[in-house]
Amino acid sequence: MGMVQYYHSFLPNLATTFAPLHKLFKKDAQWKWTSECQKAYDVCKQSPTSDTLLVHYDLNRKLRLACDASSYGLGAVLSHVLDNGQERPIAYASRTLSQTEKNYAQIEREALSIVFGVKKKFHQFLYGRNFTLITDHKPLLAILGPRSAITTLAAARMQRWALILSAYDYVIEYKSSEKHANCDALCRLQHQNSTIGSESAIYQVSAIDDDFPITAKDIGKATKVDSVLCKVYYYIMSGWPENCQDENLRPYHNRKLELSCEQDCVLWDSRVVIPPVFREKLLNKLHWEHPVCQSRRYRTTPHSTIGVSPGELMMKRRLRTRLSLVKPDLAQVVEGKQEQQKVYKDGKGKSERTFEKEERVRV
Repeated sequence: MGMVQYYHSFLPNLATTFAPLHKLFKKDAQWKWTSECQKAYDVCKQSPTSDTLLVHYDLNRKLRLACDASSYGLGAVLSHVLDNGQERPIAYASRTLSQTEKNYAQIEREALSIVFGVKKKFHQFLYGRNFTLITDHKPLLAILGPRSAITTLAAARMQRWALILSAYDYVIEYKSSEKHANCDALCRLQHQNSTIGSESAIYQVSAIDDDFPITAKDIGKATKVDSVLCKVYYYIMSGWPENCQDENLRPYHNRKLELSCEQDCVLWDSRVVIPPVFREKLLNKLHWEHPVCQSRRYRTTPHSTIGVSPGELMMKRRLRTRLSLVKPDLAQVVEGKQEQQKVYKDGKGKSERTFEKEERVRV
């Protein structure tokens, strides 16, 4: 009904037709479905496609594309803007999300609805023409705006979609959800027999390396139980609040447009946010296997046959290098060693010394 009432200016006698349905929504009203209600409901379903509402595509009129997404569907409405500023639809489009797409963050579903409307459904109407893109998700204005550079810190999927949309001439505008009813209804319309699949690609596997210190599954489980990252994951999937008072969440809130989720892991651009429980383990592993460290060991390790390192052969002298096993958190290691020395010294000299009469002491 909200979608039909959005176009009430072009549908005569709408209030009279929907009167039986409005009675059911009154407070303390008894729910009783009558033949009048069924008739009004049938008119409601047929109204969006009636000839009194739809218009033909016209090259001389302004174009407007409204897109929206819910947790299970996408919707798009292509419309003409009349001379008096009123909006009349040309065509509608909607589809159900695949199981993979349902796991996207809300900002990614909203961006997917735009790509669906622009590229997949109405490309032949929009390509080569200036049009206005309407969304009820404000962060997309900064990411998909035509004058905004394609940010390298956005998720890879968002970068790809922004690149696709860069081929079109459009202006993106924000409209609140209350004024977005025409498209909101379509994204909530589920198709029972949807055969739409997710994006797919063919890859050739050349080698498999399963020697990892931790897996994506381990990181996902740790993310869900971490007190900070579990909130970050929830906000990425459901939407961030306008203001963030939590000091622990503020760094993530400041980068909310650059965060995404994949396999229950939080990603900043294409980098995985490692839960604190795994950070020390990964730092040690990465330091030990870092290419620079590996090459340094090779150059400074004497050969088993000639007894001279490759670096010494090339430079004709013994090389001076940094310690190859310096730990990443060196300050913490030094502080810990100093504390151990203090405990040792204090423990060694804790017994009281007694002096004999006329014993010589140094002052």
